[in-house]
Amino acid sequence: MAKFKISAPGRIVLSGEHIAIYGKQFLATSLNLRTTLEFCELLNVPKSNIRIEFPNINIEQDISMEEVELFCSRPDNADIISNPNDMFEYVQYMITVRKCMWTTNQQRFSLHVFLFLLYSIYYHEHLEIKPFRVRLFTEIPNTVGFGSSTSFTVCVAACFLHWQRLQSGCNHIEFNNAELESIIKYTVSCEKSMQKFTFPDVDAHVCTYGKIVKCQRIDYKIYNIEPMEMEEMDILLTDSDVNLDKYTQAEQIAMLNVQTPANFNSILNKLEFLTINMYSSLKSLSDAITSTSLHLESESSLPPNVNYWFKKVTSHIKDNQQLLKKYNLSAQKFDDICQIAEKYELAGKFTGFNSRYVYTLPPPNCASNNVVINFQQNLLRENFKLPKETSINCEGVKIEN
Repeated sequence: MAKFKISAPGRIVLSGEHIAIYGKQFLATSLNLRTTLEFCELLNVPKSNIRIEFPNINIEQDISMEEVELFCSRPDNADIISNPNDMFEYVQYMITVRKCMWTTNQQRFSLHVFLFLLYSIYYHEHLEIKPFRVRLFTEIPNTVGFGSSTSFTVCVAACFLHWQRLQSGCNHIEFNNAELESIIKYTVSCEKSMQKFTFPDVDAHVCTYGKIVKCQRIDYKIYNIEPMEMEEMDILLTDSDVNLDKYTQAEQIAMLNVQTPANFNSILNKLEFLTINMYSSLKSLSDAITSTSLHLESESSLPPNVNYWFKKVTSHIKDNQQLLKKYNLSAQKFDDICQIAEKYELAGKFTGFNSRYVYTLPPPNCASNNVVINFQQNLLRENFKLPKETSINCEGVKIEN
């Protein structure tokens, strides 16, 4: 009886979110707020169904095996699956008309992803569908630009692909590169069919492989994705209680183009220059942490090479946010949080697409925790919430042991 657990990280854009659509480089990395999926076959249970539980969005549903078998036996299912638009319409019909299964858009999206991937992988990978139970939950706050939908989709695609591998006798405990590429393929196909994702390939890559990537949109559908191995680093995420969605961000940069046409390319280049420098300094900081023979947690101060590159990264984050503020691409509460961070020689910048949070990188050692504590206390005095403590450059999708 197949039984396993899979998890995938979120995604955060560190720099370049406004300029990405104009073909400039931007920086994205995995966020260690994870989506987790628990899977179990249901064998020898009378009248078994497919049981799905998504507690974050209040879904507990049974899908009858008769409904699934009806699709699997359709003579035209190959035609439906080969056309993403037809597949989209079929699943929409099933969850809305044949059986009203949702009351919110988040529920509709999640059910749609689930069935889209189940039928796609059934057909293309020859998956044998049996009764099963799946429970999926996440640490990622919804609708805040941390890749929650992609993390969800990656988990579901990985689940059905892993189940098929188990059926074929491949009882492995890690995904190989070919399987990771398949997860990306199904994730991108699903998300492109469902909503207007600006960079689905990038999001799928980060949530599947993890780590950090420097990216550039070459044309309307081709992306240059440059991955880099870096040390996992701590990050603080402060809720501003203000939503700056991707459509507002697009309007802001478009307005800047209208207002300053002569300087627009220069502004884009400045923001890209900061992104490239941040990427380079993060790599140098990672190398310094890796190469130092000292245990950072036991030192009263950072080793000189680690301290130097940490200050470089901090400087790039600060300059990036100040430039966004200068060109009216930020919001007042973002700026307020960043000003508080500067009091403690930290730097903040609001997170990428669909911004609500400001991120801050704390010093990479526990001996500097007083800096973080004082920063947190100041935030509370100014009526902000305590930051979420997590990390970036973490592992991608994985089978949990």
